[in-house]
Amino acid sequence: MFFIILGIIVLSIAIPISMYKRKARKKMATVEANAKSDVTEYEEGLLRDAQQGDVSAQVGLAEFYYRRNSYEQADYWYRKAAEQGDEYSIDFINSTEYKRR
Repeated sequence: MFFIILGIIVLSIAIPISMYKRKARKKMATVEANAKSDVTEYEEGLLRDAQQGDVSAQVGLAEFYYRRNSYEQADYWYRKAAEQGDEYSIDFINSTEYKRR
């Protein structure tokens, strides 16, 4: 009898926990999808402005790609910003950190 009652107690706790975990996984998937969407919108906005010659967008896009290890794309945008005289980009291109990669 004791084990039957114990089983009922365990099940009454386990079922809500299982439902909670399922809901949490579903919510996390939604959060991750929204985060990816936000990054895409951010990247698209930077790209649009950078292509129009906005130096701060070029540097921002270069940083965005550099942090994601997309070095060729980062290099392209650092150089575009440097061509317009951006000191940060010029310094970054000449830095040891940049040369090591």
